[in-house]
Amino acid sequence: MIKLLRYVLVTFLIFSFSFANSQSIKKLRENKKKIEKDIIYLNKLIKSSSRSKKITINKLVLVNNQINNRKKLIRNIERESMFLNSSIKTNKKSIHDSNIKLESLKIQYASIIYNSWLHKSNDSKFIFILSSYDFNQAFLRIKYLKQYADFTEKLAQDIQNLKNDLVTKNEFLSKQYLNKKSIAANLISEKLSLAREKDKHSKYISTLSSKQKNLKQKLSKQLKAQNRLNRKIKHLIKLEAKKKKRRSVNDRVLSKNFAKNKGRLPWPTKSGFISSRFGVHQHPVAKRTKVRNDGIDITTDPNSDCHVVFNGKISEVFNFPGLNNIIMVRHGDYLTVYANIAKVYVRKGQIVKTGQVLGLIYTDTSDRKTVLKFQLWKNSLKQNPSSWLSK
Repeated sequence: MIKLLRYVLVTFLIFSFSFANSQSIKKLRENKKKIEKDIIYLNKLIKSSSRSKKITINKLVLVNNQINNRKKLIRNIERESMFLNSSIKTNKKSIHDSNIKLESLKIQYASIIYNSWLHKSNDSKFIFILSSYDFNQAFLRIKYLKQYADFTEKLAQDIQNLKNDLVTKNEFLSKQYLNKKSIAANLISEKLSLAREKDKHSKYISTLSSKQKNLKQKLSKQLKAQNRLNRKIKHLIKLEAKKKKRRSVNDRVLSKNFAKNKGRLPWPTKSGFISSRFGVHQHPVAKRTKVRNDGIDITTDPNSDCHVVFNGKISEVFNFPGLNNIIMVRHGDYLTVYANIAKVYVRKGQIVKTGQVLGLIYTDTSDRKTVLKFQLWKNSLKQNPSSWLSK
């Protein structure tokens, strides 16, 4: 009984481990597909920016993001390889144990067949029954012979089932080995691509570092424009608060619904990636210089539209030096800001629905970059838009 329980427990643990591994590999493969999709998209943007021979911050940002994606992909492949190795090890042990069990069953079956051959005469079975002392013993002997025949048949079936199981396991193991070879080749390919991208990144850094004075001047202008914009946003928020001291029922409902969708809001662009995150971080070239972003920058394709992320009302539309057109949308207590718009398709006071097009994002033709500057506020408090948008 103890041996049986031990066998059941070991089998359960092997099954649980195999299931957990298969689930982990499935999740890793799904993640791998997403990263590969991001790499393809970035390659498209890099190719587009390469039409211009000028080395720019935008090109550096694109390559830097591609390097980060490539590193993520390599880590993902390495983890997949680790899980696969673990799964192969488990399967090899399972095959080994099954082979031992099969040999044991074969020995048992051979012994039974040999004994049956020794007493193969039907007369011997008949004599065995007739030599019983009484009817009860005869009945028990008949029952025994039937059980013996059933056991022999079951043993033969068990051997066949185990053989079939071993064929399946060996086929699966062969596929795993082929998969392992494919993963190893993929890993080598990705590491070579990473090395090339790092080399390109180093060349861009070297070229741009020689222009640090111009970069710092440009950065200073951008920072001043951003500070002026923030002051204007805060001023407009105060003006709205004075005009509307009491919130309507609709505003309260809108605020509540907006808050409920934290982490699930659609992106304001159909495609793209975050090229500058929220908060204070290091400048990509001037390492001693810190830059601050009060929202996020989303780099997307040229001729891309900007979409509102939630139901609301157009609060303000105005032009701003260095940031082109700005659209502000009110969602109760919340405010979303869309900057660097070339063409505006909405007007102040207009009611807009989730996903509605607000305008065309500006494309810098000299740098071939299309960047939407997106901010999110709760009353006068800045929020990190990355925490609100769907992953």
